[in-house]
Amino acid sequence: VLRGFKFPVLFVLVLYVFQVLFYTSPTQHTTLIWQWWLLAISREALIHNAQICIRVLLLFYLVSMLMFTTSVVDLTDGSEALFSPLQRLRVPVNDLVMVFVIALKFVPILVGEVERLTKAQAVRGVRFDKGNPIQRVYQFGSLLVPLFLSGFRRVDALTIAMEARGYRGGYRGWRRTRRREMRFTRADILAMIASVLVCGVIVFVNIFSRF
Repeated sequence: VLRGFKFPVLFVLVLYVFQVLFYTSPTQHTTLIWQWWLLAISREALIHNAQICIRVLLLFYLVSMLMFTTSVVDLTDGSEALFSPLQRLRVPVNDLVMVFVIALKFVPILVGEVERLTKAQAVRGVRFDKGNPIQRVYQFGSLLVPLFLSGFRRVDALTIAMEARGYRGGYRGWRRTRRREMRFTRADILAMIASVLVCGVIVFVNIFSRF
């Protein structure tokens, strides 16, 4: 996970610089540090955007850890069991869970693909560690086209594999069979309650810390 953390950190740092320079707020002038034309740096912008970037990096790290430690089958079965009551409301839980799991699974795959493309470009003489931030962003932009092409190829292969295995999530009455049925236990209920409490405390602190 940490090996593939370099590119997201660089990407978030570039976004952080742009967010700080173009940050606007009614109270920004009270903490202004430097200003030139449309560009400005304030203490409020530094703190606010730093919090956002840290949240994004933590989210990426947690998602990567989840995908590296949990198989797709277990993640899919667990998500379907968790949201199964919504099927009574005619919510396509199977389709939504499948899309969500595939999207999560593609995160580490795309990170690895970016590393492979970066090394391939470095062999051709492209240096991503030199130049000003604008030049680095332009150099990283050269990775977008092959990255999208590789992603489309993987999606096409995944579609063919799912059709070959008889996946028919869009049909009414279709239900995927499982070799091992999951059931809620007391530990699962306690874990859900603890997660809800932690999220509630975080939201409470985040809301009332502004006053």
